[in-house]
Amino acid sequence: MDGAHPATRFWPGRYLVPSTVPFSDGPQLNFSLDGRSGQWLPFGLGEHMCPGRHFAKQEMILDFAILITMFDFELLTPDGWKPGDEAKRYGFGTQTPDAKTPFRIKRRQRYE
Repeated sequence: MDGAHPATRFWPGRYLVPSTVPFSDGPQLNFSLDGRSGQWLPFGLGEHMCPGRHFAKQEMILDFAILITMFDFELLTPDGWKPGDEAKRYGFGTQTPDAKTPFRIKRRQRYE
């Protein structure tokens, strides 16, 4: 956690650090991974960024759209229940809950 900015909240300035550029009007913000060793960046950065990242994102959106179109998902938890985050795998992709989360999936009826 970075001071007042927990990792569970969106904070776009997480990787921006101030630096002084000669002959400029003031401090500039530059991208930096200093102090962030081992944190997850989904498709890499710079010249090593994944060339298929746009295709991968499009496929994930399409898969999700098909799932929510063809199936009904129902959480079997009490109203207002919210699981905590499992910290063991932090930084390795999708964050998992720290407790079992019961749910039901039912195929939707086709209307023709």
